[in-house]
Amino acid sequence: MTTYRTNMNLTIFQLFPELLLKPADTLVMNQAKDYRETQEERYRLDRAIPAVQYGKGYRVGSEFWKQQERVGDELSGIHMTLTQTERGYPPPVEHIGHPDVIKQEIGVQLEGVRSSTPVNYPWKKSSYFKDWKNTLRDVDIDLDEFKPDLANLQVIGRNHSMLMAENEYRESLQESSLPEYIPENEENIDPLAGQPDIEQPFIGPSLQFNDFTARWGGDSHSMKGKLANSARVTFEAFAGVRNTSHLYLVNDGTTTIYYNWKKIPKINPFEGCATPKTQRFYFNTSSGVLLPGDSLKFPFVFKSPNSGIFTEKWHLETKPVVCNGADLEVVLRGVALKEDKNKKARNELEMELLHKQAVANIRMIVDEIIAGVRTPDRARSPVDAYITDEEVFERQNPGMHFSNDVINQLKEVYLEQFPEEEKEGVSWDLSVSNMKKELMALEDEDLREELLNKMNMAVSSLYFPPFTPAQSKMYTVGYNVLSEVMDKMVTHAMILRNMLGMPEKEETMPETDQILAANENLRGLGEKKKKKDNKEEDKKDGKKDNKKGKGKEKEDKERPKSKNKAKSRMAASPTPTREKKTTVIKAPPLPKDMNPVSCGDPVLDTKFRSKLYIQVYGLLGDMMENMVGMFEDIKMEEDQIIMNALS
Repeated sequence: MTTYRTNMNLTIFQLFPELLLKPADTLVMNQAKDYRETQEERYRLDRAIPAVQYGKGYRVGSEFWKQQERVGDELSGIHMTLTQTERGYPPPVEHIGHPDVIKQEIGVQLEGVRSSTPVNYPWKKSSYFKDWKNTLRDVDIDLDEFKPDLANLQVIGRNHSMLMAENEYRESLQESSLPEYIPENEENIDPLAGQPDIEQPFIGPSLQFNDFTARWGGDSHSMKGKLANSARVTFEAFAGVRNTSHLYLVNDGTTTIYYNWKKIPKINPFEGCATPKTQRFYFNTSSGVLLPGDSLKFPFVFKSPNSGIFTEKWHLETKPVVCNGADLEVVLRGVALKEDKNKKARNELEMELLHKQAVANIRMIVDEIIAGVRTPDRARSPVDAYITDEEVFERQNPGMHFSNDVINQLKEVYLEQFPEEEKEGVSWDLSVSNMKKELMALEDEDLREELLNKMNMAVSSLYFPPFTPAQSKMYTVGYNVLSEVMDKMVTHAMILRNMLGMPEKEETMPETDQILAANENLRGLGEKKKKKDNKEEDKKDGKKDNKKGKGKEKEDKERPKSKNKAKSRMAASPTPTREKKTTVIKAPPLPKDMNPVSCGDPVLDTKFRSKLYIQVYGLLGDMMENMVGMFEDIKMEEDQIIMNALS
């Protein structure tokens, strides 16, 4: 039945090319294998490129930090769960294909015989693809360790009834083969019937390389450069912890085998970056010898200071050469895991954050409830409850400026139109237009003209803004600048004394009376006070001598006046021209405590004064420039304010 179906399938598959006039291997239904191989190649390259190029798959290796995407806000939004690939667990590489038996059944030619479709630029033969494949060779091996032999794969299925029949047949054979009686002649029984047969050893070099038999093939160079077998030694341990694995070698031949190890250099994909050379795999790399029948359990030790996946490749070279010179490769692959030391602390932190989140949510709910249950807001005060006379005046008289003195005059003018009996309960509403209308309505022309004139004189001054004195602001600015300059003078003088090596000056502050007396003397007030005091004393003395002088007047009148006395009096009395001469006020001497301290060296004192004079001169010049600039700015601001008010 199976043969009939196979023949029917072959007939059907052979019928399609005849009807379509095309080769069988060019049909779409027979090109699935090529498409699948292309897709698998692309998937492996896509998975391997992030290991050597940062721009491709920048999330690879850091999927732990990727957050869930959210649509909407935090409370009512939707959180989308990450896929396994986005979490860092991509699916393994799958291999799908057709074995040669299936290809023969469907009528497709084999790879070596089929005629490939002509392509001008096949992508598998491009130099770009070859370069990338060479670069990613080591990564591809770690990524896709299993290389299935799909060409020789064949699965034969049987019916369940056929299996049952075979089992029954085997059971019947076993029952019939059991001895029903003991033979009479026991001498014919083989005593070694229950012992296994001893296999004859291979004549020549033979090595069991981890369940692979490597033997002498007749020469030592025909398979050189090819891979005979690859033995994988795997390790898995935490970072900083040592782990040991073994490789088994057995000499089952009749020749002594000498061996040594050769390391295969690993291609660094990051050519411009210098990677630190850290040893992670340890074993005895010295040469050795295996006698016929000997076995060796070769230990390998793996220890890594950091976490990660690490590989090394070594070749086992033998003398005499086995497998016609093909390589016996040993792949050391170690996985160093990072111990999660912060798991307990992280769980505690998560519980604490959940507790805080619950407390925050409860607090927010309680706050909303409390915010809904509250007393109503207090009534607002009237708009004009605290309005001032200035605001009322400027609101009712736009363009005018409030002045308290002028407003009081207008209030008095407003009250003059009423008799004394009616003035008590009358007040002006601060509206000039209403006041003018009431004054125009007066019947007495003389009173009306008088009050209108007073009102016009007062109102005319309200159209101009009040002038603020500019001297106060300029005085403040000038005082501050002068104070800063005086402080700088003292600082420069102290620095200069230190540079010249002069002794430090003891700061002794004079008393307040001395400072006031010195200021009065500088202003010339001290001499005036002395003159006033002298005049008051003269007046007192004159009053006492008035009585004596009256008695002597008569005698003086009777006595003749001599010319000499007149001349002496003329000479003693000062001339009016001399009285008009300007008096020079001399600066009083400073107190002893305020005199500058001299170091005793006249040359050093002269040098100090000359340098201090230069620095003080520069400070005073800068002060005058700053002061003039500031005064000009203040003047411009005031002029601008006046112009804005007038406009």
